Amino acid sequence: NGTQEIFYRDPSVLYFSTHQENIYPRRTGKAAETGAGPGKGFNINVPLPPHTGDEGFIKVFKELLVPVARAFKPNLIIVSAGQDAHRSDFVAQMRMTDAGFAKLTTMMRALAAEQCDGRLVFVLEGGYNPKAAARSVETICKALRHNVVDTAALESDARIKLAPVLRSRIEYVRSLHLAHWPILAHSGPRA
Repeated sequence: NGTQEIFYRDPSVLYFSTHQENIYPRRTGKAAETGAGPGKGFNINVPLPPHTGDEGFIKVFKELLVPVARAFKPNLIIVSAGQDAHRSDFVAQMRMTDAGFAKLTTMMRALAAEQCDGRLVFVLEGGYNPKAAARSVETICKALRHNVVDTAALESDARIKLAPVLRSRIEYVRSLHLAHWPILAHSGPRA
């Protein structure tokens, strides 16, 4: 929430956050918080329901983050890598697996290679289960180095239980930002 506050009025920084709804610090991070003044549209929050899982995060990244980042054309990508989304975390209930963290890392690595000559920084934050956080960090480092993802191990809760809720959340965020990012009109669900 500090990063959002710092850049809320700044159009030179695109801020994108996925987080569990209703436990985000200080009750900020609502989808309707889209920036102010010249920064309107450059603050994108995607508050997600508990148990979103790997596939849900991947869907949000593919349908919202990647297209907007391509339109924004960043010079550098900084990832605040919170491990509290891990399925073994004691506070959040997002159900991400190590494979999910690897897949998201691989996606960010590819986006950085495509958009900003590979300039990519990961800053560690969050995570309340030290063992799970350590495994996730190790997985992220391996994905940064080797670009290997075992997709067979991805958590599939989002597809099975949350598809309608997740779809409506993505569509709501898309509707809030379509005027600022017309590319979102062409970034819908993929078969």
